[in-house]
Amino acid sequence: MMLLPSILAMYVTQEEKDQVTALFEAHHKAMFCEARKILPSKEDAEDAVQEAFIIIHDHLEKLEETACPGTRCFVVLVAKNVARNMVRKLRRSAAVSLDEMPCELPSVDEEVFSQLEAMEILAELQELPELAREILLFKYRHQCSDKELAAILKIGHDAARKRVERARALLLERLVKHGQ
Repeated sequence: MMLLPSILAMYVTQEEKDQVTALFEAHHKAMFCEARKILPSKEDAEDAVQEAFIIIHDHLEKLEETACPGTRCFVVLVAKNVARNMVRKLRRSAAVSLDEMPCELPSVDEEVFSQLEAMEILAELQELPELAREILLFKYRHQCSDKELAAILKIGHDAARKRVERARALLLERLVKHGQ
């Protein structure tokens, strides 16, 4: 993986390099997934993660443990914000004429139909209130436990579990309502 060596080139001491390597190994996948959801290509998502690590460089001494839920939340949020900024830049510079746009449409096959249900769920997920959406994303996409959610939200374990239940119920309600 070429991304890690280029990130490590910014650091002088072996201690910093070890800390960043551990941080990278623990959170790269989650950061990449968040950036990839926002950006149009894998390469752009990798660029976003690399830029996120440049930003994280300035805050490295403030980070607690590498595997800490707070650290995970911070680095994922940085990657997400970098990706959003990249999209804004792309939109500003993407004045493409219709002649330059590809005319090919994807063929309709079984895979498209099998993904329709997942797309409907994702569409409804995007329509949830921000807190409910973020709770479900942390719970299922980033595989946070209720204990980790409680630490991120700075609430009790039972309260975190209850928020997950409410967010799931809200999503289910929306799916049933719009599915009929």
